[in-house]
Amino acid sequence: MPDVIDELQHVNALLQAEFLEVVERIAPELRLTPWYGTWSLRDLVIHIASWDEVDARVLEQHARGDAGTVLGWSGPAETDEFNARLLEAHAGESWDDALRFHRGAIEAHRAAAQALRDGVPLEGLWAPAHPVAARLSDAARHRAHHILPILEWEQASRP
Repeated sequence: MPDVIDELQHVNALLQAEFLEVVERIAPELRLTPWYGTWSLRDLVIHIASWDEVDARVLEQHARGDAGTVLGWSGPAETDEFNARLLEAHAGESWDDALRFHRGAIEAHRAAAQALRDGVPLEGLWAPAHPVAARLSDAARHRAHHILPILEWEQASRP
């Protein structure tokens, strides 16, 4: 019988697949063009992958029984600055590099979620305010947040 981790991972996998399907069908000549503020689609793919890696590290901390903390980020007030630092770490990377990084981050998040089984009691994990549930579901929520703007941009970019 599936447990809460299986259920959240299933939702993550669905949104991860949908996100990749959407971004990979964008015309290659548009992928590096800024459109989301100053970000290109490549930048957005790296942004999401970077947060998957951040969430994976926090989940690993929880699996060890530690309080999960994000190094270099003290909360929502500095999210823009933190996002800029995450993106800067991948400056100059190609579209293919971004997709490889994205797929690797998905795997890191999956592995970290699986590691939770030994370190975190599953009771109460469905509660939205539960810190582990939030990190488990962020992968899906983050992609869902960005898919519609990408689809709208794709539609507007068509001749």
